[in-house]
Amino acid sequence: GLLVTEVVPGSGADAAGLQNPETVQQRAGRRGAVVTVNEADVITAVDGRRVNRADDLVGYLRGLEIGDAVELTVLRGDERIQVTVTLG
Repeated sequence: GLLVTEVVPGSGADAAGLQNPETVQQRAGRRGAVVTVNEADVITAVDGRRVNRADDLVGYLRGLEIGDAVELTVLRGDERIQVTVTLG
C-alpha cells in the first residue's frame, strides 16, 4: 500500500476525508519506555485495483481526467474504508 504523507486542505483527498499522518507517543514494554508511532492512512487499492507502489497509482490515474472520481480502499488503523476522491 501507499502511505498518505500529506493531505492538502481543500483538495479532493481532503474532501474525501483522507487524514494527515499523526505522531503518537505510546508506552511500551515492561519498563514503560515511550515509543513514537506514526499513524497514517494507507491506500491499498484504487477502483478495486491493488496498489503496492506509487507507480501503480500514478499509472492508473494517467488515464483519467480532472473531475473524474476514483474509489480508494484505505487502511486506517485496523479498519478498511472506502472513500471517493474527485480528481482536481
